Amino acid sequence: MSATACGDGDAVWYTCKALYGSLLACSFVLVTLGISFLHIRHHLRHYHEPVVQRYTIRIVLMVPIYAFDSCISLFTFKLKIVAFLVTLMRDVYEAYTLYNFQALLLCYLGG
Repeated sequence: MSATACGDGDAVWYTCKALYGSLLACSFVLVTLGISFLHIRHHLRHYHEPVVQRYTIRIVLMVPIYAFDSCISLFTFKLKIVAFLVTLMRDVYEAYTLYNFQALLLCYLGG
């Protein structure tokens, strides 16, 4: 008889530890989302240098995207297509972030 919940006596110990670890990691993801969105909101409220802040906001958005991707990956690692799509979206946005970082550097250095 296989156990499905951690409260069962037959539950495998590593399944419970993995579930608790995933829930703890996702709670830190929520903290990360809150901090990054506060940072983005601060940039949007004080939008005095639009060219520079536009790139900065796009770069800071990388943090919640990576955090959200990590949380999804912890719970859907057995579903290959979901993991592939989420990782693909993350990699595409990472390339876009690198482009924005280069544009921000060119903006700062006057290129």
